[in-house]
Amino acid sequence: MPATKPVVQARSQIGVAVRTGNKALETEARQNLATANIEAAVSKIEAAAEARRQKAAKKLEEYIAQVVAAAPPLTEAQAARVAALLHGGAAK
Repeated sequence: MPATKPVVQARSQIGVAVRTGNKALETEARQNLATANIEAAVSKIEAAAEARRQKAAKKLEEYIAQVVAAAPPLTEAQAARVAALLHGGAAK
């Protein structure tokens, strides 16, 4: 897995700080590395969550298409009720 640019930069800063003996720069670089690692992890988590949402939406879409294809035509009231359910409303 390739490291992100901020992670690579922070690691490079740490190397420079260690080679030069600059403790303040090393501390700052280690903090930057920790922040970059957290941001990279959050980004991966968000991407995974979006992928799960997309997969669930696709699965639901396929199921709805299958049910609609097998069902008799809906009346206007029934179609409105189903639409309300799909939009998150409580149809009555």
